[in-house]
Amino acid sequence: MSKSKENKTYTLDSVIDEVIGKVGTPKRDEFEKRITTEIQKGAKLS
Repeated sequence: MSKSKENKTYTLDSVIDEVIGKVGTPKRDEFEKRITTEIQKGAKLS
């Protein structure tokens, strides 16, 4: 008999928490700051 591997479902929030860090951590805060800055730059160009 073969074992079937169960697929795990991820949410965007769970992946970000795992890769970048949980909300309130320095790494996550820096990431969110960079994203906000880039979004604002893009908005000014439009």
